[in-house]
Amino acid sequence: MICLNNIDHLVIPHSLGKKITKLYTYIGKNQTFEEVLDSDLDKVIGQTIERDCYYLSLLLDLKITDNRLRLITLKDSKPRTNEEKILYRLKEALKDFQYNYQDKLLQSNDFINLTSYILDEKLNYTESYRQATSVLLSQSKMSKRKLLDDLNESYLSKTSEYEAIVLLANYLIDFYNLKPFTNGNEIVFYLVMYYLLLKNQLLSLKYVSFFEALYNTKEQLNQVLTEASINWSQGFIQSLSFIDYLVDLLLDSYQKVQIVLNIYQKDLEISKQDNLELTILNFNGIFSKDDIRQIHPFVSESTINRALKKLKDEGKIEPFGRGRSAKWAKIL
Repeated sequence: MICLNNIDHLVIPHSLGKKITKLYTYIGKNQTFEEVLDSDLDKVIGQTIERDCYYLSLLLDLKITDNRLRLITLKDSKPRTNEEKILYRLKEALKDFQYNYQDKLLQSNDFINLTSYILDEKLNYTESYRQATSVLLSQSKMSKRKLLDDLNESYLSKTSEYEAIVLLANYLIDFYNLKPFTNGNEIVFYLVMYYLLLKNQLLSLKYVSFFEALYNTKEQLNQVLTEASINWSQGFIQSLSFIDYLVDLLLDSYQKVQIVLNIYQKDLEISKQDNLELTILNFNGIFSKDDIRQIHPFVSESTINRALKKLKDEGKIEPFGRGRSAKWAKIL
């Protein structure tokens, strides 16, 4: 609880405070975003879960071929290997968080049970040495279960006193450094972060893949976590770089939501395929299907394929390569 216990000593710079304030203006639009999507909301959340699952597997470096990754995340193909089973269970966990985050509590048992289920192995709490020395080694050890319980209790007791994003970021740094379980600490860290953001109404996670954003900034994420962890065990709080990173990530995700929903509304006004074709023809240089999905995340694979084939047959674009890895370019 190093960060949470010392949070009173944390001074938030004016520039970071302004960004947090801006983030709250987006949070205030959460209800509007849901109303725009209306009956398509569940479909959109489902597509976000699929994309989150895909990029979370990349973050965790699961040894699964890209083809199998897509089959399991997009088509619910039956998993074969142990790592494919982990991926399948991760998808179930993300779906549970998306639809039930409001009812879930921050409890140590839930964390270890979820991680044990995902990995399909019985996990235990690691041990930590007390600060005071003892003649008997057995007396100087304590289970990290107690430390995790204390951390969760400390977080919950402070939710009405401190700004939510600053508080949860400091909780996450403590959790990250605690590493409470014998295995799966990286998995549970990502899932706890996902849960806490949803719980604190950062609902851009419903529409834009959070784990895609983490994966695309993984080097920066590792850097800010390393900075925040320097001298952590000695009681120094250095969480500002991580808070700033997280706020920037969330601002970017909300800005993408705004853009995507504007396009969604255009899709309602004109033919989805016509709007898709306009997007394709506005690309400069080489582009891929993933580039199209970034702008039209709610359009189906078959609609994208039809638009590409139509423009190709009309001599307006040409492919480079074949299959899922194919790239495309306009014919000038």
